[in-house]
Amino acid sequence: MRRIRAVLVVSVSVVALLLGLSQSSATPQGSQFVGTGWVRLGGPDRYDTAVAVSQATFPESSAYTSRVVVATGEDFPDSLAASALAAVEEAPLLLVRKNSVPATVANEIRRLRPDQILIVGGTGAVSSAVETELRGLLVLTDQYHFVKRLGGRDRYETAAAVAQSTYFLWSEGYPPGDVVIANGDSYADAMVGAGMAALHEAPIIFSTKDRLPRASEDFLRLPDVPWTSRHAYIIGGTGVVSDAVAATIRSLAPLRSDTRFTVLRYSGPDRYATAAAVASALKPHWDGRTIMYATGENFPDGLTAGAASHSAIGVIPLLLTKQSCMPRITAQITQQFKPALQVVVGQSDVAYAGGRVC
Repeated sequence: MRRIRAVLVVSVSVVALLLGLSQSSATPQGSQFVGTGWVRLGGPDRYDTAVAVSQATFPESSAYTSRVVVATGEDFPDSLAASALAAVEEAPLLLVRKNSVPATVANEIRRLRPDQILIVGGTGAVSSAVETELRGLLVLTDQYHFVKRLGGRDRYETAAAVAQSTYFLWSEGYPPGDVVIANGDSYADAMVGAGMAALHEAPIIFSTKDRLPRASEDFLRLPDVPWTSRHAYIIGGTGVVSDAVAATIRSLAPLRSDTRFTVLRYSGPDRYATAAAVASALKPHWDGRTIMYATGENFPDGLTAGAASHSAIGVIPLLLTKQSCMPRITAQITQQFKPALQVVVGQSDVAYAGGRVC
């Protein structure tokens, strides 16, 4: 691995809400999180929930992080690629409005004191005025301390721009050999794909159901990729990414190489089962302790949860729940993992955690 994994520290003192769940005993010990039970990370809105996750992942005792990833909390297309970027960079993902930075988010950036703020999305998602406001939150502004925007004309170009950025380059300057692929018209599969991205240090790019957009195809054809094997991890069934798209991906090779992709698909009959399939695939690389949950009925909380899928000792899978019950497949996978710590991202009226199975 080219990076040292960050520690996920969920301390009761920084949890925004512990509602409807038994309180856990939680203390960091070395590079491993030690604790048991249920913990809920949530706030009165999506922006405060993202802050709660950031505070849990980067607690006061080690608040400094070199980068913060920022995306809109108002719509999901541009934000989907941000979750994978944050997971790979081991950086918090914070959400903003198109034309303003919520006060709690601004305060969290001041607490974190990042060197760089990475905006994912064009000015139609995060305005130039917000970019200026974010720049004012940096302690310094110079060649090492800056705000950078990664965006394109649409969600496909934005994801490709993120994938081609220096943040995914290996130390030798090569682009990544592996890639995660999800449907760009739906948020659920891309949310749970962040864990797969974190494991393989790979970007997420987007497809439509039946066609690989030009921006995505161009990224997959990048020259000078020296890898002897390459993998494309499709998240979702053929109803969201067709076999025709998978065949197109298999046929592609870098411009100056004949190394083609091995395509692996993780899917189920619905988003909850797809999340379970991804979690099962991640189990050999699991941190051995923690499972995260977020609602599968909206995107913001799942995005910030996916961004926190890294840990010091492995990957933390994200499972999806509903507003008023836990899907049976989610409950079954939880029983298979038997996690010591279960972290629910979102308020109790948004993400259910309990014994009611549906």
